[in-house]
Amino acid sequence: WLGARALVELGCKSLVLDDAFSHRQLYRHLDIVVLGDHLLSQEAHLLPWGPLREPATSLRRAQVLWIHQPLETAEEAYVKATVRWPHAVVVVSQLKILDLAPVFPVLPDSGERKTRLLATCGIANPARFVKALEAHQREVAGCCFFPDHHWYTPRDIQYIASQAQTLDADVAVTPKDVVKLTALWPRHLPLWVLRTEAEICNGADELFGLLKKIKLRSERNRKS
Repeated sequence: WLGARALVELGCKSLVLDDAFSHRQLYRHLDIVVLGDHLLSQEAHLLPWGPLREPATSLRRAQVLWIHQPLETAEEAYVKATVRWPHAVVVVSQLKILDLAPVFPVLPDSGERKTRLLATCGIANPARFVKALEAHQREVAGCCFFPDHHWYTPRDIQYIASQAQTLDADVAVTPKDVVKLTALWPRHLPLWVLRTEAEICNGADELFGLLKKIKLRSERNRKS
């Protein structure tokens, strides 16, 4: 709350928060909740038994329910969600792979780019990262998985580099990991980042219509 207040005093007109659905002190104009496949199941339970931070009934507070990478088709997930949560705008998206881009490219004296990859990440669902690399038609020779939000140390870098050398592979990471690795990464070792984006399959018109209404309402309140 204090951080949001300070930003407003500095002139910010819009605040976008992550993981703030349960933070009730802040007034919000819009709640967007991103759902995993487990929330489409009637058997999801609260922590520590299950993955939920709040009961599924709390989703009644959300104006937008965003389902990313459902197990079924986008259309099936959209229909199922709109029936279960008729009060909200439902958005369904899939992961779109853009490219595998060099962070530190192969140097002239370090040999050719290797065809094999060591998938390295500290995210909640590393299996999806591996699948995305394989969908990009790259051979995943091995994996180095760390806990979600892991902050890398020089010792971690040494371990990753030794694994890559053993497997004769280049290291591939996610955008979430690359910002934590670049300061420590040895420049002579190639490092690749899999760039992706969320591609909306269903609900785009409804979402943008809602955002436009909120913007107009906010501008009217500001003038008054």
